Amino acid sequence: MICGLSIGKIEAGTQTFLPWVLDPDLQQERESVRNTPATTGYDDRNNVEQVSITSPAPGYYKICITHAGGVSGGQTPGIQQVSILTSGDTPLSPVIAEFEHTPTNGTFVLSVACDPGAYLLVESTTDLTSNNWQTNGTFTSAGNTNSIFVSSTTDTRFWRIIHRRND
Repeated sequence: MICGLSIGKIEAGTQTFLPWVLDPDLQQERESVRNTPATTGYDDRNNVEQVSITSPAPGYYKICITHAGGVSGGQTPGIQQVSILTSGDTPLSPVIAEFEHTPTNGTFVLSVACDPGAYLLVESTTDLTSNNWQTNGTFTSAGNTNSIFVSSTTDTRFWRIIHRRND
């Protein structure tokens, strides 16, 4: 450990969630204090921390990592790698945000709103009743809104974006 990293908080809209903290009672070593349930707050002692969100609402969550400088007796503060594990999170479904014809004949700009890093499949069909969708390509989203060029030689074409695992 180099910088004494800590999960400062997790923010979701106006709500703030803090990590669990135990009172180690290092001075008097009283068993009654050590048996006290954990509370939430700033944890400046542990290199593994946990934040629990009982009933998370759909939306974006911001994880804030902080540090209080170097560790006493440790290396000079510098770059330190960190790992973050989340569970129970579900990627947002991709949504076609915009579909615009370009000056080039039969070419369109398809803008998709989704989570960054999502692996997406682009499909199209000319007949919604046939369930005969053709794959037009795949891409990995770079940001919250991504634009790609698609083309069609027919007057009527339906498009859809599907979230896929990148196996």
